[in-house]
Amino acid sequence: VVDGVALDAAGNVFFVDADFQRIAKITVADNKLWTHAGVSPQFADGTPATSAPMMAMNHVAVTDNGTVVVGDQKAFRVRTIAGGKVPSLARNGSPLGSDLGVSGESNCGSALSWSFPVVAGLATGPGNVVYLVDRASGVHRIAPDKSTQIVVEANRDGARPYGVATDLAGNLYMA
Repeated sequence: VVDGVALDAAGNVFFVDADFQRIAKITVADNKLWTHAGVSPQFADGTPATSAPMMAMNHVAVTDNGTVVVGDQKAFRVRTIAGGKVPSLARNGSPLGSDLGVSGESNCGSALSWSFPVVAGLATGPGNVVYLVDRASGVHRIAPDKSTQIVVEANRDGARPYGVATDLAGNLYMA
């Protein structure tokens, strides 16, 4: 089962292979299928990508610099895959409900301090920015330094985002 698809700047295809709990990569140059990350359903932070256990991955995106971003649902984290390692980008590993945006603040601090239930979408924008959809609070912009802000607040004017995408100009689209 394929749960998410993304392309890098070279046109290589990355996808979440839910059956084998891995991020797979199809390289354009030789049309080969590779395991980019993930091997088993256990949590590991910062281990080599090809042996890093992943749990219930669902969304994937690729930044300008080639960093792969993936939602790791059962580990309650958003991970990055770069330089052969798999550190966490967002979420603190807690299965508790949303603590984002409840105070009405648009600046949410560090992405690693978050605990929210489900990543509903991921996209990347210019400058290696990551956009993350949390249906409870909205669309969050995560800068490369992991600072965050809510760019679309959920439930405002009936908005309850389900997904997010960007175009080459950096425009943000949500469903």
